[in-house]
Amino acid sequence: MTDKIIIHELVLYTHLGVTEDERKEPQALFVDIELIADLHKSGESDRIEDTIDYRNVCRDVRTIGSRTFNTVESLAHKIATHLRENYPTQKASVLIKKRGALARAAQHAAVYVER
Repeated sequence: MTDKIIIHELVLYTHLGVTEDERKEPQALFVDIELIADLHKSGESDRIEDTIDYRNVCRDVRTIGSRTFNTVESLAHKIATHLRENYPTQKASVLIKKRGALARAAQHAAVYVER
């Protein structure tokens, strides 16, 4: 059995980029999170204490995103590693989309990591 908690397109404003000019203003990123966890207990009990609280996950991701990063890869790694180490999950996957990164050539550029 594989149970998942999925958060789709959490908006994250962060200072991101290789150059100082890129990092000057916060940029909107869209974060998808997938946590593989055993949700059987919370399914039976109907208690928030028996599951992963999505609000806490979102709060933690926003806290991590409040730092400055050079690359999307580093941000994705930090988020996935934090979630894996701080929540009862077997796997944490993070997809970060940066719209407009490739001008008009593509809708968005993205990075996907699993920990």
